Order: sequence, then C-alpha cells, then structure tokens
Amino acid sequence: MPKSYKHNAISSLVYRAIKICSTHKSLHEEFKFIRQLGTNNGYPMNYVDSIIRRQLDLLYNPPQPIPPTLKTETVVMRVPYFGLPSQTYGKRLSAMISKQYPLKQIRIVYDVKDRIGTGFTTKDKIPTLIKSGVVYKAECSQCNQSYIGKTYRHLKTRINEHLSEQTKSLPPTGHTIHPVLKRNKPSTQSFTPAKTHMTRSRTGKLPKPIHDFTKDYLQDYLKDLFENVVLVDKKGETTTPKSSIAKHYYATGHKFISDDFKILTTEQHRYRLLVKESILIRKQNPVLNHTDRSVPLYVYPNGVNPITTKTET
Repeated sequence: MPKSYKHNAISSLVYRAIKICSTHKSLHEEFKFIRQLGTNNGYPMNYVDSIIRRQLDLLYNPPQPIPPTLKTETVVMRVPYFGLPSQTYGKRLSAMISKQYPLKQIRIVYDVKDRIGTGFTTKDKIPTLIKSGVVYKAECSQCNQSYIGKTYRHLKTRINEHLSEQTKSLPPTGHTIHPVLKRNKPSTQSFTPAKTHMTRSRTGKLPKPIHDFTKDYLQDYLKDLFENVVLVDKKGETTTPKSSIAKHYYATGHKFISDDFKILTTEQHRYRLLVKESILIRKQNPVLNHTDRSVPLYVYPNGVNPITTKTET
C-alpha cells in the first residue's frame, strides 16, 4: 500500500477529532485513542505524533496567504501501484512534466487493485426463490422432459402457479358424491277444495277439514319426488390444463415439485429477458415448450448466416 494512504488514514482521524471535539479534555482523550489505534496497526508513535502536530499547526498557525500568480491547472494521473517502482515512476513523471509545463500541477494517484469489496460483500445474498427477472428451467424427474420459461415476478410465485394448476388438472380421488334432488314438473292435476256454506256466525264452529284428500295428494307428490333423485358429482369436474407443465401432468401423471425448478440466467430489462429466454429455448430445445422463441431473433441480415450458407461454384 502506498505511504500516502497510510498517512491519510491517520490524518483523517486527527482532522475529524479536531473538528468534532468541543473541549480540550475530549480532544486529548481522542488523541490517546488514535495513538493506541496506530500502535495496534504497526504505526510508530513518533509518526502518529508528527501527524497530530501538523494538523494542530494548520489549525492554530495557518499559513500566510500566497500572492496571486498565474493560473495553474491540476492534472490527475492514475498510476498502477506495484510497490517502490510505481512510486519512483510517479516522482519522475511529475518532475518531468513540471519542468516542461510549469503551469501544470501534477497529482499522482496510485491505483490499488485490492478493494474493500473484494474481501466481502456489503449486501445480503438474495434467496433463490425470491429472485425476480429470471429465466428458469423445470425438468421432470421421471422422464427428463424439460420446460423453459421466464418470469418478471418472484420465482416462488411462478412456481406456485405451476404447481397449483398441476393439481387441478386431474380429478381428485377419495371424495364423496352428494345426492342432489331434481324435481320434475309439477303435476297438471289441481286440487280445489269443496266449498262449504257453513259460517262461524251461524253455527259457532269451524268448518270440518278435509284431511283425507290432502294427505293422499302429499304422499303421491313426495313419492314422485324421491323416485327422480339424480346423483351429481360437483367436485369431479376437471379443469382444462393450460400450461405446458399441467398438460404434461395430465397426459403422463408425472408430477413436478419445487425442487425440479432452477434458474438459468437473470435479467432485469424485460425485453432482454425475452431475448435470453428465446436463445436458451433455441439452444436447449426443451420438449415441453410449444414455441421455439419468445421474440424474433435477428442475428444476421435477412436471417442468413454467411458462415454456414453454402455458395454455388
């Protein structure tokens, strides 16, 4: 690592302590912490104290303003860092340019390949089932026939849709058929009770009910009703499969599970996702796909490959 990086690491901590601490006591405690931190990381104590003195001098003894001169331009040059040879190269390059172009101020930046992100990632890894914008492949574990599809939503949502439609494709077993009563048309015979001329005001009694005729009529009606009972299986009706996976299950009985799905590639742009799906369908040629592409693929003009096209001689 360049020496300037090590110097700036301590200098930034000292500068931060001077700007944040509001009392001399807290500033003294912060300097003690910085010295201990530098010692733990291999910095000499004298080197840390020199940086602290320099920052305090800039605060309490600011430099005199420089009189205006000709305008200079700062040029930043990035040099790959390979140790001492890179530092020597940077110094020679800066001296040569300053000699040839006095109004150019050269600033050498050493480019280090190792970054903080190369050692670890700062974000949690997204679980496979909640990834979106993916091209997936479903392969039957019994006959090895496969299907390639894409989804813009979470993969788990699309898998659940395939599996739920698959379970609806075949009639379920073990359910009970419930009887449903279907009534025939009512009989054309009409019942008209006999008229009586007895009144309560004259006799003081209610009219005599005609139980015999009504009872016979009800018995005939109920007998005719129960003789025409039809058993209807409401749960036995199957839905017509629409997806390729459901049609495969309907035809062969081979059932897909969630472990049969895997991600082939990811893409957040919708049209590029269709292109990648079409390329993978063309390349792998899955049996369960009914089409060979999702969007037109024009790699060469007029769809002709000049490499594979034979010319007549």
